[in-house]
Parts: sequence; C-alpha cells; structure tokens
Amino acid sequence: MSKILVICILTIAFGFYPSNTLKDSDYDYFTTASDYYSYKVNIHESLPELNVEISQIKDRVDGLVLYSINFNAPGFSQTIIEESWFHINDMLVFEDWNFDGYRDLVIKVENTKHGSIKKFWFWSGSKFVEHPQLNDINMGAFSFIEDKFIVIQTKHYPNGWKSLYYSIEDYELILQKYRLWEVILGEDCIAFDDKQREIIKERINGKMIITKNVISDYKSE
Repeated sequence: MSKILVICILTIAFGFYPSNTLKDSDYDYFTTASDYYSYKVNIHESLPELNVEISQIKDRVDGLVLYSINFNAPGFSQTIIEESWFHINDMLVFEDWNFDGYRDLVIKVENTKHGSIKKFWFWSGSKFVEHPQLNDINMGAFSFIEDKFIVIQTKHYPNGWKSLYYSIEDYELILQKYRLWEVILGEDCIAFDDKQREIIKERINGKMIITKNVISDYKSE
C-alpha cells in the first residue's frame, strides 16, 4: 500500500493591536444581513453610546461596495459614504489613533500584498473628521500604533522594510523617527554570508539626524 504524505502549511496572520482597541464584547449587536448591519459602540465613557447603522448602497462587479455609515446618539447624527472590499460587519474599527482617549473611526477599504488601505476619521469632540494627511501616507502601507507613535511601514525593495514613526500635534502628523532595515545578500546568495543594514534617523532639535547606521550579521526581524 502506498503511503500518502500530507504536508500541511500553516500560515499565521499577525498584526499589531493597541490596548485600547475595542474587543468583540464591547459591541452590542442588533441585527445583521447582507446589505444592512447595526450595533452600538462606546467611543468614550463620558459620551452616550453611538448607534451605528451600515447600509449597502451599491454593489459593483469588481467587488468594491459603496456603503452608507450612519451614526446616531442623543443630539448627534452623522453620515459617511465610503467604499470597501470588506464584509459589512468587518469594515469598521474603533481605536484611539491620536492618543486623546477617544476612539477614532477606521474604515478598512482594501488589503493588498504590500499593505492595506484605510480611511481615518478622528473624533473631534462633536463628530468624526477625516484626516487626509494620514489617509495619504497610509495608502497601501501597513499602519499600527507603537509607543504613542503612529507607525507607517512599507516594503523597501528588494529585501527590507521602511518604518516611519509619527507623533501627532493638533491633528498634524510630525515625523519623529525613520528606520530602514534591509538584508544584504551574500555572494551567490548564500544564507550564511548575508548581512543586514539598519539606518535610523531621529528628530533632534527640529532636524532629522542619523543616529544609527550599522551593517551586521543577518538576524531575522
């Protein structure tokens, strides 16, 4: 009897999750359907719960769907129109991206092999306000929060990553740190000859200054 060898490849999806990210238990779900979804969410303990209603407006052939996102609470109402590839119950994330204690709105638009496309709307005190600067620099990149920085990470070809660390002041993003990490392939691409380069620039007295420029033996990131 011949033996069948089954090889299982396990792909692990990883990400960065700030401690103030809402968990599934933080939502109060009402109803769900293929073209309508609603729930309640708290963005701050001092504010009433927001009623969130998402309705599908138009379904395109290429899979991109146009949605109407409606927020309602006593004395408050706002509607945002946005496109997304994501399922209607998985397209919104509420996280504090400007570190003011209020959870902001992140609309997941599309994932790509190089990163993701998200639309950021910050809570201004009375409504969600789109942040064009963050939307532009995040386009097609990986974005996450680390140590009170907004980090935008992109592929640096052919064998590395570039990370930009931004602080935010009065809704303006200010680059505070730049990090480039890449693999330098050895002769004939032999693994034990590989080196890695790390370059770090940091804002000091208003200027971006190189604080690290090192080539060393390769170690996986």
